[in-house]
Formats: sequence, C-alpha cells, structure tokens
Amino acid sequence: MRRRPRVGLLLTGDEVIEAGMPAPGRVRDAFGPQLPAVFAALGCEIAGVERRGDARAGIDAALDALCLDCDLIVSTGGTGHADVDAVRAAAQDRVAAGRARSLFAELAMRPGHPTFALEYSAPTGRRVLHIALPGNPLAAMVALRVVVQPAVRGLLGQRAEETAVGRVAEAIPGGRAERIVPAARDARGNWAETSGTGSNMLRGLAAADGLIVIPAGGAEDGQEVPLLMLPW
Repeated sequence: MRRRPRVGLLLTGDEVIEAGMPAPGRVRDAFGPQLPAVFAALGCEIAGVERRGDARAGIDAALDALCLDCDLIVSTGGTGHADVDAVRAAAQDRVAAGRARSLFAELAMRPGHPTFALEYSAPTGRRVLHIALPGNPLAAMVALRVVVQPAVRGLLGQRAEETAVGRVAEAIPGGRAERIVPAARDARGNWAETSGTGSNMLRGLAAADGLIVIPAGGAEDGQEVPLLMLPW
C-alpha cells in the first residue's frame, strides 16, 4: 500500500472572508471548511493550508513553501487570463524559467474551463503536481471531481475508475462546450439537473447525487450520458 499523498491547499482572493457577514464586494470562504474533509475522504493527508490575497508576492511565497513538503498542490482562484489572476501568472513564469512543465492550460468544459495543471521541479528534487481550480465554487468543485480525483487515484496507485452512464429524465440543453451538470436520481433511476447550478453557487451540488456530462449539442429525453458519482 502506498502512503497517503500529501496535499497543500492554496486558497486565494482579496474578496474572501472566513467568518461574518460579507460586505459588498466580499464573499464567504466556500473552500476552507470543505476541502480538507474532501481530501481526507479521497485518502489524502493535508500537509498545509495557505491563505493569500491576490498579490503576486504572496502567491509566489505560498507556492514555494508548499513545494517543499507536498505531492500535490490544489489552489483556488486566480486562474483567469486577466492581469489580476496571479496564480496563472506565477505558473506561467515558472514554466518559462524551466522550473515547471505545463500539463494543460484549460479545459473544454463548463463550468471549470479555466482550470489548469502543471508539474514543478521542487528544490528537494521531487516532482510536485499543481492543479489550479477556478475561484467560483461550483466550477472549482466540478473540476475537482473531473481532474483532481483521478490524479489522486494515480498518486495512490489505484486503477482508473470505470466509465458509468446515466439516463437523463428530460431534455437538457447544451452550450459552447460540454456541460458538467449536478444531477439527482429520481425514483425510476433517471437523472435530472438540480436547481441552483450557476458557477458561483453550491446549492445545486449539495442536492446532487452525481454529475452528468451533457454534450455541447445537448441531451435528449432518455439519452444515456457519462455519469460521475460524487465522493462525498
């Protein structure tokens, strides 16, 4: 049996507060309370949690610290292409300097398309995987299920999970790319999209039994689509 992977969390955003009623322009921390429990359920050990704003210096310092003692870094926020998206900028600079290797720059799915991943060459000589999740809560949790969970299985030496399918209970529209939709199973065993599934919302995910993958062209009533069960 392999040891449990050591995971470092980097939670970013000037607008994020840990407690209290958020003022205009601020949001509650959606990740700090739940991610440690999710990774424990996946068989990981939390090696450290770094909370940083959007300043580049803080992001760089946190990544350097987590690289020293982690097998996997998972960050939230800062994955867009704007000047304020310091996590992506820090990653790109590390790749340009030969300190990291880009694995993918984004995903052809929604929500979660700004997700990216790279592998660092740590000063200790170890290779450290970094998966950068978007800051919107649903987008991040969908990308965690689609990308992070299979990566953890690999670190644990487990086989890739088998592809499951589910039958949709009603027609579901597509979009510009594949849609990963929180869905609940009805009494007949069919799957229907839950309500409250904006990329910044978690209500629909909380009511879901799994995620269904809707092609860009949409899914017809009764069509079978790929199904991802939730690990929590």
